[in-house]
Amino acid sequence: MRFFYAVTLGRKEAIENIIPAREPIKQPLVLSAQEVARFLEAVPALRDRVALVTAYAARYGSARPAA
Repeated sequence: MRFFYAVTLGRKEAIENIIPAREPIKQPLVLSAQEVARFLEAVPALRDRVALVTAYAARYGSARPAA
């Protein structure tokens, strides 16, 4: 739009009134329980798997409703 008004129409003063487009808010990717299990099973080293499980639990453990 800015190019159209400034170059094509020659109305550079109109550019100040053009509102910039909003960028959509990106939602975080959330894996299903099956996807998380498959991912963790693919990690061969126990030490690395424990680290990933701990990191995942720390991030998403508090987001689950209490049972």
